[in-house]
Amino acid sequence: MMVAPFSSNEEDSKKDPHYLQQWLEAFVISFERIIDVSSYEPLQRRPEEMAAEIPLLPGNVLQVLSQQLNQCVQRLSIEEAEAGLGQALLLIKFLIIICRNLENIEAKVTPTFIPEVVNLLAVCTSELKKGPQEEALPESSKVEQLIMYALHLCECLFDPYQIWRRHLKG
Repeated sequence: MMVAPFSSNEEDSKKDPHYLQQWLEAFVISFERIIDVSSYEPLQRRPEEMAAEIPLLPGNVLQVLSQQLNQCVQRLSIEEAEAGLGQALLLIKFLIIICRNLENIEAKVTPTFIPEVVNLLAVCTSELKKGPQEEALPESSKVEQLIMYALHLCECLFDPYQIWRRHLKG
């Protein structure tokens, strides 16, 4: 099992600013084998059945990731758009995986990262709406991909059993 950078020695993670990035990348790569984060097909298993495969996070992780997502939104708003896009996509994929274990998300409280996801969607949508004469974000396909993953995250949070998707499928 992978050790979260949030629960280990905080001094090490402060010394290496890329430690969180490396850990997130390793986590997403390892769990993408189990959970297809990009699939729009209804889940074959219930979220409770996946909980054993997905670790329970320490309490402060979602707050830390919310702050990271906020920084990504800020980068998208300024000239560091490329770095912000990649980091935001990685964070969204991580959150999709983590949300498959329903114990990681408090049922009665909106997760702290939801306002950041909404801000991310707003920035990305406004960038896509810019005309060719305006300076838009590079690689609009990456922006569209990020929007799709962010919307998929919202579905995972607010309809974890994919009732609506199953209804539409018939």
